[in-house]
Amino acid sequence: MGESGLVRLRDLLAGKRELLISYSGGLDSSFLASVARDVLGDRLICVMLDSRLVPRSELAMAEKRAQEMGIAYQVISVDPLSSPEFCASPANRCYLCKKIMCRALREEAARLGIEYVADGLNSSDFCDYRPGIHASEEERIWHPLVEAGMSKGDIRTAARDLGMEFWDQPASACLASRIPYSEPITAEGLARVEASEDFLRSIGFSGFRVRAHGSLARIEVSKDQMHHILENGQEVVEGLRRVGFSYVTLDLAGYRTGSMNEVLRDGVPGDWHASPRGAPQRR
Repeated sequence: MGESGLVRLRDLLAGKRELLISYSGGLDSSFLASVARDVLGDRLICVMLDSRLVPRSELAMAEKRAQEMGIAYQVISVDPLSSPEFCASPANRCYLCKKIMCRALREEAARLGIEYVADGLNSSDFCDYRPGIHASEEERIWHPLVEAGMSKGDIRTAARDLGMEFWDQPASACLASRIPYSEPITAEGLARVEASEDFLRSIGFSGFRVRAHGSLARIEVSKDQMHHILENGQEVVEGLRRVGFSYVTLDLAGYRTGSMNEVLRDGVPGDWHASPRGAPQRR
């Protein structure tokens, strides 16, 4: 897609009088916010949705980046844990959470008198189980990167070509993605995962996840880092036990995004591949 996708994106943004962007500080929403700032100027506002699903380090990084980019932003607190249905962690938990988030964005847009609310969804996001996409569609969230035909690879290339320092930022996901389906999502469990990942980051690891199976921590790291985990095994075990885990394991399959979805491959709802007009569909 390359340059044509970026040109298309700018044209789409230029057609909006004002825009509210759901901003997380991740690659996709940061790229969209940066391009929208250049097109819309002060007719753009970014909104960060803060909850116990968001690591404190990511929130701080997102705020710092918005300030560095000179983008108007605000932080709104939401509480998905107030929903018993979400906390039960069903297979459609992403839908339930996204519904809460999108409604918060819509309410803030209405308060500000802004018609269009956009997010950083891109065409590559349709390659995994993403029921939250349905919720965003129901709440009329606009996906300009999808409409511009841009994939994750296109975004990285365009961001690099535009000199955006975050062009190679790794993927991130909410803390609930570390909890298995059907296991309750609690504030304590989320905090334990966050503390575990903060600890591993503090001793030099990157590109990993700590998946919480009750009192057992399953560490996913890239295969080239596995020997480092084993070499520092005692320190890793002690660190994760300090934050509340009883058992610490290493996943030999290595780090991969969305690994909790692997148990759903044969049992996901039949329409999970549904997508906005013009986007690819997973069949």
